Order: sequence, then C-alpha cells, then structure tokens
Amino acid sequence: MLKEDLKLLQGRWIQIKCNSDGVDNPADEFKHNPELEIIGNTFFVFASTGELIIAGVFTINPLANPKIIDWTDNVGADMGKTFPSIYTLSQNALVFCAANDDMERPDSFEPGYGYTIRSFRRK
Repeated sequence: MLKEDLKLLQGRWIQIKCNSDGVDNPADEFKHNPELEIIGNTFFVFASTGELIIAGVFTINPLANPKIIDWTDNVGADMGKTFPSIYTLSQNALVFCAANDDMERPDSFEPGYGYTIRSFRRK
C-alpha cells in the first residue's frame, strides 16, 4: 500500500479549496490556486505566478487510520518545521489536513484553529 499511495501522489496537483483556522479560502502566501508538485518523496509548492514558495520532503503511512503524511519544509518561511498531517487520496483527488508544527496530528478533516485543510485535483 505504501508504494501504491506514493505512486498515486506523483505529479502535479492544483489546489481547489483551502480552509485554514476554520476560514474558507483565506488569503495567504500561496496566492490563488497554487500548484503542488510531487517527485518521489519531495514536494514543491508554486504560487499561481510560478514562483516557488515551499519545497521539502514528506513521509507517509497509508496503513494508519486515517492515513498519515508528514510534510517537512526545507525551503520557505517554515524551513525546518514538520507538519503532522492526515490525508485521503484517489486517482484525481488529494486532501490533507495539516496541524501547526507545535500541535498534535489531527484525527479528522474537521476545520479548526491550528489546522489547514487543502484539497487538490490532478492537473
């Protein structure tokens, strides 16, 4: 299952929805419709202008319930921080809920303070 989810994650994704701290589609450093690119276990986030905003690495545990993904930023404002997260994944959809780096991993996709939920579709 690890290889299957890792393979499904590969490629370019366009953000279609975001909720941060309980606010739908807040203005943030990602601008409008950022893109996420995954190559191996590395990720890159690009603003709609094409500017690289964040890059880093991730680990997954698809056997956990809910599935676990941890994002570690190596480039950007949160360089060196790891964000404990959960995710759901299909062929054309990716949703993850990330907690702030100083919080416990979320156990659901419910909006709330300290959580960011991002929904993507495959490009």
